[in-house]
Amino acid sequence: MFWSIMKRETLDHLTSLRLSLAFSLTTILMVVGALFFQTEYQRQLDDYSRRVNRSLMELAERASAPWPLFQVFSWNMQLIYRRPDPLGFIAEGHEKDLPDAFRVNAFRLEGPEYTLRRNPLLWPFDSLDWAFIVSLILSFAALVLTYDGFSGEKERGTLRLVMSYPVSRDILLLTKYMSAMIVLLLPLIVGVILSLLIIMSSGMVMLTADMWMRIGQAFGLSTGVISTFVMLGLLISARTKQPVTSLLVSLFVWVILVIVIPSGSSLLAKGLLKLPSREQVLEEAARAADEAFQSYNQRYPHPDNWIISGHWSPGEPLLRAFEIDEARGRVIEDYRNRMLAQVELGRTIARVSPSVLFVDALERIAGSGLVHYASFLQQARRYREAMKIFLNEAYPLDKVHPLDRTVIDPVLRQMTIEFDAIPKFEDRLPWGQEAISGIWWDASVLILINLGLFIIAYVSFRRYDVR
Repeated sequence: MFWSIMKRETLDHLTSLRLSLAFSLTTILMVVGALFFQTEYQRQLDDYSRRVNRSLMELAERASAPWPLFQVFSWNMQLIYRRPDPLGFIAEGHEKDLPDAFRVNAFRLEGPEYTLRRNPLLWPFDSLDWAFIVSLILSFAALVLTYDGFSGEKERGTLRLVMSYPVSRDILLLTKYMSAMIVLLLPLIVGVILSLLIIMSSGMVMLTADMWMRIGQAFGLSTGVISTFVMLGLLISARTKQPVTSLLVSLFVWVILVIVIPSGSSLLAKGLLKLPSREQVLEEAARAADEAFQSYNQRYPHPDNWIISGHWSPGEPLLRAFEIDEARGRVIEDYRNRMLAQVELGRTIARVSPSVLFVDALERIAGSGLVHYASFLQQARRYREAMKIFLNEAYPLDKVHPLDRTVIDPVLRQMTIEFDAIPKFEDRLPWGQEAISGIWWDASVLILINLGLFIIAYVSFRRYDVR
């Protein structure tokens, strides 16, 4: 009886217009998304390579110019860039809308900056990645396919007929769930295969063993979120008596989970965690720098200690310049951290939605979005620290007291720096264990949500009046 019901349910789904539309839309979007990614990734990679090479050439010119210590580490800022993500076809994470550059030297980390090749007015329409397709298209298809699983059969009279046979309600619920999952995984599997074939055929992304593992994780999580909406549709159907009511409730729930919660969480986070204006931050940073300057002069009194140029220059104490910019930098870094905290708060609030939970997990898998930006920021901070250490070791004179420029200028002007010895920045994608550690938690939460929905649907269907 189990297999007979499974066969009937599966055939009903396979021959339905709802599945045909979901299958066509999913596969078409997967293919179009892969083609767009192929073109966009090549453009981003070319831009990234060109900008990095230009930045390194400028660094080499400064290293060979007069006053190389000041040219490289103080007077000029080096631009460092965020690398394009080769797994952006899984979850793009609005990478093109996030800052992708910082300006850095041994004293300051300025930015972030935007160096984008795109029309910002098109941002809502250019992310045909797996996260978008599964969280919007297939989640909607899951509800549309299951909203009348019980209420529709009750209206047609077939539910009462089926229940007249020796079949338990839990078996009927299980067959409806499994048949819906089987037919919904078909467009996902076909779409994923076509997407990967297009990407591999381009030769731009060489899929390593680690990437294949991540693709498998993304597919598993996609199955989990589809299962969540299938169970949700069956639960709604088991709690309503008419299919029209089931449809309206399903649409309402889908809009709340997929649209309202993600959008409303950002507004709520802005209200709960307010940020100061840029002008306030700069004023506070200037005060902190002035306090550090006064404190240094009190500890190391000198007739010329009042001299300060705004950038470390010949004659100025290296230690004083470090302390001033460290004080200023702490205010700026605190502001950057608060910006990230505000975004994280919004994402945490939004994670009550399984679709948001799923998208966040896929961004971790792909190393994209906010995960990539936070990693890029941390790497930029470490790079500034490496520049500071290098300068501190390379500077051959007194680092504490002001110096007579008539004596030291000829020494520092003729000093040379080996370009190869200068620290270089290279953005490393956040693909380590730390970046994906939260995926297992997200997967566990999705499993618990599915189990909870199944139990509630089972209890509801046990009490459902089939007459």
